[in-house]
Amino acid sequence: MATINDLVSRIKYRLSRQQDSSIDARIVAELAAAQESFEGGTTLPWFLNVQLPYEVSNAHDNFSVLNFPDFLRIAEDDYALRVEDLTQTDETLLKLSRQDTYEKLIGYLPGTADATTLPVAYCILGNTIHIRKKQVVTRNYYLSYFRKDQTIPAANVSTLWSTYVPDLLAAEAGIQVAQYLRDTAAIKFFMGLRSVKFAELVRRNQAVQDADQNYVMGE
Repeated sequence: MATINDLVSRIKYRLSRQQDSSIDARIVAELAAAQESFEGGTTLPWFLNVQLPYEVSNAHDNFSVLNFPDFLRIAEDDYALRVEDLTQTDETLLKLSRQDTYEKLIGYLPGTADATTLPVAYCILGNTIHIRKKQVVTRNYYLSYFRKDQTIPAANVSTLWSTYVPDLLAAEAGIQVAQYLRDTAAIKFFMGLRSVKFAELVRRNQAVQDADQNYVMGE
C-alpha cells in the first residue's frame, strides 16, 4: 500500500533526484492534479465504483432528492438506482428507470404520493438525484456510482489511487514534473509507464465488469 510520500520518493528516484527536497511540494501538487484529471476523464477505475445505501435527505416539488457531494458519475447500468420495497419481507429491491431530463421525469405519476406509492424513475442533476415521486415513508436507496477519492494531502497517507494504481498516478505526475525540469529522458520514461499502466487499468476494469456480469446462454 503506497502512501503519497512513497510516490514522491518513487518519482524522485526515477528522476535521479533522491536528495532534492525542493521539488517535493511540486510533486505532491502534480499527484493531486493527476488524480483530479483521471477522475474527470471518461475511464473511471473499478475501485471508485460503489453501491451504498442512502436515505432521502430532502424533498420538494413532489420529488425525493438524494445529495451526493462525492458524486462523479452513475455506473453504466440501466438500473443503477434501486430502492427498498416495503411491501415485501424478503428485502426486495425495486429497479428505477433513469430519465435523461427533468422534463421527462415530471411526466411520471402525476399527483401526490401516499404511503403505498412506489418510486419509479429518477434523473441526475449535477450531484443530486431527483426521484419520482416524493415518498411519505422512509426508504433506503441503493445507488451504484463512481465517487471521488479523498483529496491528496501533503502528508504520509494512502488514497485509493495510491493504493491500487500507484505507478499510474506517479507516471501522470512524473510527466509534468519532468517537463518542469526539462528532463527529456524522464518525460519519455514516464509517458511510456503511463501508457502501460493505463492499459492495465482498462483491462482490470473489464475483468471486474465480466466477473459481475450475469451471462445468459445464447447471448
